[in-house]
Amino acid sequence: MKKEWQEEFFERQNELISALTQQINDTIPDEWKEFYFHADINDDFSGGVYFFFNTKESTDYIYSEDIPEIYNVNEDEYYERWDKLYKLSKSLKQLFIEYEQVLWQAITIIVDEKRTLKMDYDYTEWLGSSFGHNEMIDYFEYKYLGKVPGDKEEEELFKKMEEYQSKFNK
Repeated sequence: MKKEWQEEFFERQNELISALTQQINDTIPDEWKEFYFHADINDDFSGGVYFFFNTKESTDYIYSEDIPEIYNVNEDEYYERWDKLYKLSKSLKQLFIEYEQVLWQAITIIVDEKRTLKMDYDYTEWLGSSFGHNEMIDYFEYKYLGKVPGDKEEEELFKKMEEYQSKFNK
């Protein structure tokens, strides 16, 4: 019975991850090289999603919230796609609840230029922490995109965030 349960869980998880990556692909109005998607979903299903991507023409990462301005995309259309990403992320969290899996607080999905997919589940209670939204995005850029701290203060902030995160991810 356990094997059937696991197979069903992984099949549904893969379907949701596939739907998420396809929705990200549909949201990026350019030919992308790689993307880094992040969803923060608390146990009460509050939270948010964002992603960074680069293109074949540039190694600079573009923040998902900048898509309407950079690519002249209608904001309503963009937020409709964003909402689909958020709902798919909540469905993934719900799947973990249904199958009584360890509940993550955030997930990062990385797809590189070879279309290799990597997932990173995070158990840190970021949304209940003293760290603000912009600080968490900066930390994400530091951790995944190679952002260099702008000054000593930011470097110390990232160290504090690493320490905070290490308390939850053992």
